Amino acid sequence: MRPLSRLNRNLSRASTLLTGVAAGFGMLGRESLAIFAAALACLLALTAFRILTRHGDR
Repeated sequence: MRPLSRLNRNLSRASTLLTGVAAGFGMLGRESLAIFAAALACLLALTAFRILTRHGDR
C-alpha cells in the first residue's frame, strides 16, 4: 500500500481536527457551531476519500 499524498494527509488531519472542534462545541452547548464544524469535517473527509478512490491510492 502506498503512503497517502500530502493533500490527502492534510485533508484527513483537518477533518480530524474539525471533528474534535465539533465535539467541543457540542459539549459547550453551541449546537449551530457544532453542526457547522461537523458538516465541514464530513465534507473534508469525503473529499479525501474521493481523491483516494479516483487515483487508486487505497
